[in-house]
Amino acid sequence: MSAAKRAKQLGAKNLKVISEVANKHVTTLSRWHDTNPALFDAIVLGALIMENQTPDDAAAMVQYSNKINALKLLTISGGGK
Repeated sequence: MSAAKRAKQLGAKNLKVISEVANKHVTTLSRWHDTNPALFDAIVLGALIMENQTPDDAAAMVQYSNKINALKLLTISGGGK
């Protein structure tokens, strides 16, 4: 699956929107999708929050919720530093 398709699966309109919100080039996001899918998902989900969008389907919503909870745990434990 391409980075653009994954971003759409998570609820983004397109990868360019994520690129603009995250202030990262589309090529960088695509590379992260290939080398670090969890980071890519977190970036997309964070961008969706910043844009006040939510994932479209129920499966994406479950992933969205799980990733947000994981990000909260990283922040609380200091593991995100």
